[in-house]
Amino acid sequence: MAKITIGNVTDDAALKINNLVDCMASGALGEFSDGYHTFNELYHHRAVLFSVICNQNPLCSWKAKKHQDGTMYEGMFIVGINTPEGQATYHYEIDPYWDMFHIPEAELAPEWDGHTPGEAIRRIGLLGVTQDMVEFDCGCCQREDAPCDYCIRNPKNPDKEDPDLEDHYYHE
Repeated sequence: MAKITIGNVTDDAALKINNLVDCMASGALGEFSDGYHTFNELYHHRAVLFSVICNQNPLCSWKAKKHQDGTMYEGMFIVGINTPEGQATYHYEIDPYWDMFHIPEAELAPEWDGHTPGEAIRRIGLLGVTQDMVEFDCGCCQREDAPCDYCIRNPKNPDKEDPDLEDHYYHE
């Protein structure tokens, strides 16, 4: 193996590089730290914060153990929120995160709209500056042809009822 030499590296930077290499070699990359937080801590923080956003907007949020095409990464699920500009989604491990999201479960996730991680976080940021989500089209999927296939108000789903949501559409 070729030796890599990096010039002008401070002791602190060298320590962080060595820490990263050790974490990668041991399979514990999630424990790599910038000196303040590990990747695992930041991932957990993101999950908690996104669960708060979704739980406060249940008419626009959903979780599913399978993608729209029936696939899923082992031990994971997808959770999303429909914003006025499209979806924002994340994948999380079922344990411990599934029960953190108190939102409707869909058999299959809605079809991915092609958003990037950058677009997802921008869309999430817009939720704090736009009107109440239930005012957009069907209230959960922002489609002109609403209600969508997942809504209880869709005529294809006449047996689904939710008396607490008289004027709103809600994904199961």
